[in-house]
Amino acid sequence: MSLTITILKTNDLIPYVMNAKEHPDSQIAQIAASIQEFGMNDPVAIWHDKDKHPVIVEGHGRVLALQKLGIEDCPTIALDDLTDKQRRAYTLIHNQLIMNSGFDIKRLDSELADLTDDFDLDSYGFVIPDFSEDDIFSEDNIIPSSETESEYECPECHHMASLSEFIEHKRTA
Repeated sequence: MSLTITILKTNDLIPYVMNAKEHPDSQIAQIAASIQEFGMNDPVAIWHDKDKHPVIVEGHGRVLALQKLGIEDCPTIALDDLTDKQRRAYTLIHNQLIMNSGFDIKRLDSELADLTDDFDLDSYGFVIPDFSEDDIFSEDNIIPSSETESEYECPECHHMASLSEFIEHKRTA
């Protein structure tokens, strides 16, 4: 498979009206900060509809961030080999897959500690917790699920997650 990057105008890209992924202003600001710091390094996937209009398949948040920054040009890749149903499914699947894992907490902590002096990591959504691992595993913060021992429930919000996701959830909550 060969993908070609084509530069299109952000205002010419049509958001998929049934895109279920939410992009709050705070996330758009984080994406914009990333683009300002590192550049636009992730092309937006598009699909040309029956009228040949470029509809966003994935990358809605990046397009909104580019528009917020006043950047008119957007790198894109066309997924025109997909059927309409495949395109719609991929929009959902792509967004779900990036949320299906958490971080290795020890590695994340190490990297964050090393990068904190050089980057404002808060502006990208990283919140460095002010509590220890002992605090995370206290009886008040973790409830093993009765359905499966590999899932845990947050007593405050009832969020269910694997142990690593639960730790990340508690650190960012």
